[in-house]
Amino acid sequence: MMLFGLEESTVVALTGGVRASAGSGPTDAAAAADVFARAAWTGISEPGDGAAGLLVQGLGAGPALSAVLDLWTGARLAGALAATGLPLTDDLQALLEQALQRWRPRLSSAEVIRSLQQAARASAGLLVPTDAHWPRGVDDLAVHAPIALWWRGIPTALTALSNSIALVGARAATGYGEHVTMEASAGLVDRGFLIVSGAGYGLFPSLKLL
Repeated sequence: MMLFGLEESTVVALTGGVRASAGSGPTDAAAAADVFARAAWTGISEPGDGAAGLLVQGLGAGPALSAVLDLWTGARLAGALAATGLPLTDDLQALLEQALQRWRPRLSSAEVIRSLQQAARASAGLLVPTDAHWPRGVDDLAVHAPIALWWRGIPTALTALSNSIALVGARAATGYGEHVTMEASAGLVDRGFLIVSGAGYGLFPSLKLL
């Protein structure tokens, strides 16, 4: 499958850089295309975007992305989803039309390529739902679950995702807040917990899969 007009060899090379660090590099062009498409979806859809999740669940990440690139209408997308047998709502076509308005301005092969290249340089990786270390708890979100998860840290820490915890704090952190955060993090890690952070500005830019 070609995405954004890129050759299969290019897609395989780009995705390999964000998969090898976790020992889960794509083994064929189809797997690489799925990873590339999921990376693209993380850039064009917001976290928890149910319309994107429904399309990816029903059509697959690659075919869903190709449909958006090929300028399918909301009606055509709704028809394709109806053919899969998924339970759908009456307002699906309108929902998809609104989603297309959000997604299409963000479609850029250059942005996807840049994201994959920068992630590889920073030793970051991309988890997809078929990975052994995918956090199964997020699947409870159904169509609102992540399409893929970017991560950075120690690869072996991924095995602890089932016993993980998030620390949340203020953006305008005080020195005392930073001290307490590090003390709490160290204590939790010593007890076998994985600390997961969204890497936002504030207390936790360094607490990524510790």
